[in-house]
Amino acid sequence: MIIDINGKEIECEKILNLNDKQIFVGHAFLDGTHENPHYTAYGVDENYEEDGDNVNYKVRWEVKENHKDIENEDEMCDWEEFTVTIN
Repeated sequence: MIIDINGKEIECEKILNLNDKQIFVGHAFLDGTHENPHYTAYGVDENYEEDGDNVNYKVRWEVKENHKDIENEDEMCDWEEFTVTIN
């Protein structure tokens, strides 16, 4: 079980490699504005402890320019290209 920054349980949907760390990420959801949409997910690194002082990450994927023409959500982004911030 992984707890996100808001204290909510999340299932690990994806493992991302960031430099020398692995980030365990929950479900990505559509975020942003209608004019500037992107996908966001929250995650923790491999040092996660259920009751510990953990680092929480926010992961962002930019949608493709032609996103309005794409029906399959799996093709909306290049899921290998992302930015990560620490929350």
